[in-house]
Amino acid sequence: MMDRFIRWVFSVSKYHGRHVKVTRILGFDILTNIASTPTPNPCAHLSNIPIEKTKIVLRSATNTWRGDPKYIAEEILRRNLPWELVWIVDHNILRHKDEFPPSIRLEMMGAESSYHDCFTAKFIIDDTWRSFLLDQGIHKRSGQIYIQSGNCASGIKKHEIARHDISYGRWMKAWRDFRQVDFFLSHSAWESRTLQRLFRLSSSQIFQVGHPRNDILFCKERHEEIRRKVFRKLHIPEEKKLLLYAPTRNDERPADAYALDIPRVLETCSKKWEGDWLCATRLTAQGVKKHYLAEAEYIIPVHDYADIQELLIAADVCISDYSSCLFDYLYTGRPAFIYASDHVAYERSHGLFYPLSESPFPIAENNDMCIANIASFDSNDFSNNVRRFLSEKGSIEDGLAAQRVVDFMEKLIMETYTQ
Repeated sequence: MMDRFIRWVFSVSKYHGRHVKVTRILGFDILTNIASTPTPNPCAHLSNIPIEKTKIVLRSATNTWRGDPKYIAEEILRRNLPWELVWIVDHNILRHKDEFPPSIRLEMMGAESSYHDCFTAKFIIDDTWRSFLLDQGIHKRSGQIYIQSGNCASGIKKHEIARHDISYGRWMKAWRDFRQVDFFLSHSAWESRTLQRLFRLSSSQIFQVGHPRNDILFCKERHEEIRRKVFRKLHIPEEKKLLLYAPTRNDERPADAYALDIPRVLETCSKKWEGDWLCATRLTAQGVKKHYLAEAEYIIPVHDYADIQELLIAADVCISDYSSCLFDYLYTGRPAFIYASDHVAYERSHGLFYPLSESPFPIAENNDMCIANIASFDSNDFSNNVRRFLSEKGSIEDGLAAQRVVDFMEKLIMETYTQ
């Protein structure tokens, strides 16, 4: 016990960059400079190598084939553009490498070749931090274009530098990355204003074109094909109906935050919409351990399913709390609900951009309320609430975001050739 207390009082976190570390003293994180020999820049010998005008480096938050970068890459491939696409992965993703199109070259994060690609690419497209580069002292070069897509959307939970509980060291890492971004993707007037306020951006840095990951939600003609793909991959019989339970993936939350009464919820869904229902759960490893129903036969774990947009298309109903996936799901028009038993503590520690009550979803703080919300769900009222919410946020999503992004990239590349 005493050893654990000492480690809490005086401990050293991981290094933040080549010259900075975080020391914890009496439970507080203090940023300190270190005088040791700096880590050599792995790209120092590349300083005279020109930027390759048609090389595009992409990366997602989990390094998997998902998110805005995926759907931008798909649009590039659809157009058969003569561009070199490189995706940064880590060793945990190698078992999923078959998910990537064969024309995309995979590079291991931290390998010298990955640094070379990031140093020489014309575009870097990411939906998370580039800390693996910044920690090595590698900064965006003049002539490179960094597009950041992992922002607020209509999501309610605060992220990165807006969070109440962010440490100073983590804040600094996020801030130094975001200061290098050329363009932030936005899907609404609300998101654009929020990004400008958070990161002190000019309007020219906001690219209000929509989020490419949501394009597929508007492509109704592909939904049945994607649903069959998901059901086949998860070994779900086609006649089943699917509830997706996808709460915020945060390992610090208490166990009761995940205590959705799934048997009662499935029974209520069956009474409301008929059919035989299963529940797909998308939790972190800690969430799985905390969830008392993780091994039940009517639960399908989908924690490792890379692309949550495909799960959203496959689901007949979605339940979440503060996760942005719920705010993407509303574009399907299907029933969606908030179950947030810890919202008071969560708002105090993490923070929300606006009150839960301003969202278009029926809200429950306990299982009885959740069951009642499902039983009394009115599709007309919900549709009206969604339309009002999207109008208030100034959403421009229409399924054409990836086209706009790639049009923009083509224009910039052509301008580079004419210079």
